[in-house]
Amino acid sequence: MNMEGPSPVVRPKDGQFFSDLLAKTITDLTALCGEYAADQLANDGPLSEEVDGKIRAAVGKAQLLMAKRFPQFKDLCTANLDPSAALRPRDADLEGYWELISFSVSELEQTFKELAALRANKWEPLTPVASDAICPPTKGVPQKSPGKARPASAVARPASAATRPSSGLREAIAQRRAAMKQAPAAEGAGCNATCQ
Repeated sequence: MNMEGPSPVVRPKDGQFFSDLLAKTITDLTALCGEYAADQLANDGPLSEEVDGKIRAAVGKAQLLMAKRFPQFKDLCTANLDPSAALRPRDADLEGYWELISFSVSELEQTFKELAALRANKWEPLTPVASDAICPPTKGVPQKSPGKARPASAVARPASAATRPSSGLREAIAQRRAAMKQAPAAEGAGCNATCQ
C-alpha cells in the first residue's frame, strides 16, 4: 500500500511537451539577448572590444538559433500533433532533434553565464587561476612532456586476468573461430576421401 499519496503525473514527451519546452527556451533566450543588448547601450563607459564582441557573438548565435532551427523544430512538433499529417514525426524523432538543439542551447547558456561573471566583475576580464596554485606537482612524479601523443595501439596494455572482461565473450569468440576452422577441414577431408 502506497502511503506517500498520489504519484506525480508523468507527462508524455510528445509534440505538445516539446512545443512548451521550446516556447520556454525562446522566452529565456530572448530575455537574455535583450538584457545583454541593453548592457551594451547602457554601460557607463564603452565596453572593451573583446567584451563587446563576446556579447554580440552570444546574442547573434541565440538569434540565429531562434530564427533557423527553432522554427523547424516547431513545425515538427505541429506535424507530430496532427494525425492527418503526411509525414508525421514520432515522439522519439522529436526527442532526438531536441537533443541536437539542446547542445546549442547549453553552449549559449554557458556563454551567457560567462558574460554574467564578466558583468559581476564590472566588465573586466576575469583572471584565470594558475593551475600550479590549484595542484602543485609532487616530487618524484614525472611530468608529461608536450611531445607527440602515442596512438592507442602503441600503448602497452596489461594482460592480467584482472583487467580482462569477466564475461565469457572472449571464450565464445575463440570457440566459434575454432569451430569454423574445423568445419572446412572436415568437409575437405570427406570430399578428398570420396572424390578420389
